[in-house]
Amino acid sequence: INNNTSDYLLLSGPPVIAPPFTMCCWYKNSLLSGTRSLLTLSASGNTTDYHTLQFSTATLRARSSDSTSQSSANAGVSATQDTWQHGAAVFSASNSRACYLNGGNKGTQSSTRSPGTLNSFAIGCLYGSTPSAFYVGFVADVRLYNRALTDTEIAEIYDPSSRWDLYDPITKVWAIFGGAQTLTGSATAAATTAITESGLLSAAGSGSLTTATAAGDNSLAVNNVTES
Repeated sequence: INNNTSDYLLLSGPPVIAPPFTMCCWYKNSLLSGTRSLLTLSASGNTTDYHTLQFSTATLRARSSDSTSQSSANAGVSATQDTWQHGAAVFSASNSRACYLNGGNKGTQSSTRSPGTLNSFAIGCLYGSTPSAFYVGFVADVRLYNRALTDTEIAEIYDPSSRWDLYDPITKVWAIFGGAQTLTGSATAAATTAITESGLLSAAGSGSLTTATAAGDNSLAVNNVTES
């Protein structure tokens, strides 16, 4: 995402539309001037209603906005340019937001902000009727949770020894192209469909997807299945 004028990724109808929720990602920014949004949950019909994880120059912040005003929780240390870092924004309630940089350095803010109906999730801009605040750089491992993660969980997502062990995002979506795909669940679907990891039992065709059943083990064995 690097042209500073129009590059971004957009998901309409996101699986979470109001607090509590958490958004986080790894990023390597190529431009640290101005205002740049990494992740945004917003209303597509205006430019005032949103929650976002963004930079204001070197300050990483979790920012909420409604038709009245904006309020931000700033991370406790400054971000740097051209370095892989981890940013997280936790929106626990309309009057509780927190921002983290690299698993800690937490900043909080408690003004009440109540955005209207939120229907879009964007990576790389402050999305709305007129997208703005375009991010310039790399983004990886974007996560959206339908709960407020704790300080410990944010630190463990940042820690390379534990970041892949726990805390699955809201939904894992798998695009199935043919195959007898076996998952935990109790339903069937036709081939070439998008399914959640725990929602469907099988689909016609060839190939397979199985989920481990051991307690605490959510690993996947995949054959001829593409993830999207």
